Amino acid sequence: MDDQLNIDEQKMETEDEAMEQEPTHGSSKKKIIKVSVAISAVFVLLYFANILLGQFRGPTGYQIPTYTVENELMRVTVTAGGALQALRSHEVQSKVEGSTQILNIIPEGTVITEADVEEGIVLMELDASDARERLEQQKITVEDASASYTQAKEDHTIQKEQNESDISQAELNVRFTLMELQRYLGDALAERAVDGGIDFESREWQEDIGGAALQRRRELENAVSLAGEELTRTQENLHWTRELVNQGFVNRNELVADELEEKRRKVQRASAEEDLELFLRYTLVKEAEERLSDYIESKRNLERTRARARGRMAQAEAKLRSRRSSYGLQEERLERLEAMIEHSTVRASRTGLVVYASTTDPRHFRNSPVQEGLNVRQGQTIITIPDLSTLAARVEVPETQAQMVRAGQTAEISIDAMSDNYWKGEVRRISPMAAQQTGFSALTGGAGGYETDVIFTELGGNTDLKPGMSATVEIEVARIPDALSLPIHAVHTRDGRRVCWVAGAEGPELREVELGYYTDTHVEIRRGLKENEQVMLAQPETVPRDVRVILLPERDVESQDDDMPDIDPPPGLEAPEAEEPEDNDRDDDDAGEQIERILEGVAPELRRRIEERLQDPERRERLMEQLKDPESREKMLERMQDPASGERRQDGRGRR
Repeated sequence: MDDQLNIDEQKMETEDEAMEQEPTHGSSKKKIIKVSVAISAVFVLLYFANILLGQFRGPTGYQIPTYTVENELMRVTVTAGGALQALRSHEVQSKVEGSTQILNIIPEGTVITEADVEEGIVLMELDASDARERLEQQKITVEDASASYTQAKEDHTIQKEQNESDISQAELNVRFTLMELQRYLGDALAERAVDGGIDFESREWQEDIGGAALQRRRELENAVSLAGEELTRTQENLHWTRELVNQGFVNRNELVADELEEKRRKVQRASAEEDLELFLRYTLVKEAEERLSDYIESKRNLERTRARARGRMAQAEAKLRSRRSSYGLQEERLERLEAMIEHSTVRASRTGLVVYASTTDPRHFRNSPVQEGLNVRQGQTIITIPDLSTLAARVEVPETQAQMVRAGQTAEISIDAMSDNYWKGEVRRISPMAAQQTGFSALTGGAGGYETDVIFTELGGNTDLKPGMSATVEIEVARIPDALSLPIHAVHTRDGRRVCWVAGAEGPELREVELGYYTDTHVEIRRGLKENEQVMLAQPETVPRDVRVILLPERDVESQDDDMPDIDPPPGLEAPEAEEPEDNDRDDDDAGEQIERILEGVAPELRRRIEERLQDPERRERLMEQLKDPESREKMLERMQDPASGERRQDGRGRR
């Protein structure tokens, strides 16, 4: 009994000293420390009350403080720590090609107002001297490209008209050669010749000639006929001349003249016949084939002219497109250079707080913070302007409590730097997945939290709130008007069941209970207890063999309350799986979580050294084994003192 009292008194003294030595980090942390001290004081008072008043004395003679079960309002909250963030932000990036230098930049922390936006206050000025030099050269290039484009358009028009003229002339040649063929052979025979229905080696087709060829044949035939008639007439005259010479009426000279005339007429007739034969055998065939060939060649020339026209037109169009694209590209470059020069001076376009990118994302800037003279590349974010009207507390809800948090639940937000102020909030978003663990948490398998955004519902126009401020959020997940509740340490796990020791009239009873919601200190009892029953705050050191065990009856499916959510038990009251071999990996996980919790209060430099040592598998395994032993764990806590302050730091997130 005296040992227990001494432990409680030492606990109170330790907490009083921690409260006196710990610097103020916000009202949330103070409130948590006060609650812890108050709870310890209550336990001590209850202990003394049980001794003095003898509220319960078990059948074996030991004394244990009890807790009276009552129906009272139970407000279930989840406390989580994090920082303020703006849900909407505007990023100011460099729009100058390549790498450029910051000439001037607005001081970080400046608040941009509506008046600043209307005035067009300068946020940043980048070096655009190189762009200005390129701009002048680009103007000359654009002029040359414009002239080439104009020339290409004129050449395209000329080529189009030339093609139309060439094709028209070729079509006329086809028409004229066909007309010439028809004029010479006649329409019918010319059509047969075009269709390839004439065999020029035979003379059968000559019977069907018409046009100029028919006219020529007739002329030659008439010449032969006329020469024959003149020869006949000359021969008749010669006959009568011979008769007159024999009778002595004419002299012989006239006879000789008539004989000569007969010879001349014979020669003329033979010549006419020869001309007709030459015409039919050679001239007619030659002239017909020449005209047919001219027609066929004119058609071929028409196709060639059209093909040449298409080729030349394609070249002209390609040249036009090339010049147009080149001109457009050069104009686009000119516009881009002009825009670069214009964007080298960045003006405010919206309200908010000026935050340098090296502050929000230091990894990308390393040892070169955003400042005048810094070289930045195109597209690199230089300034972030959070919208202060969208400020929210972004916190990590522990994995064991995340199932109780829902969007729309009310919350209370406190800022560590403003310990006397509280703001009302509302849960806006809960990440569907737990945050990925890095560093030591990933090494030891520590449990991750669920990223949760809690917005301010009544900000009140406060301009002192800034992104990055440490914040603590208390989310009200349930409000139970008449709840039966117990301190968490009054509930135990026995044979996979949640039980508590009840001070019965005939001695202690081991009562199975059904748990509901829980807070950092109390847990809701849904079944198993009644109002005004006395529950032991600790289990007996020696359990009587004849102890009475009362189990819960099986719940009917129809009687289950659908509105009652299933809540995971508080940490430490999880039911173990029945008849399973010991899981060393689970012990390692528990030890890893304990390491994480221990190191949360350790100085940064000491934490870094511990994490480096834990990279060695043998050291890590040895540390895991030590943490499984309570005495070794306490000794380790004593060794892990912060050299700067000589004491363990409290959890910055205000864990109760």
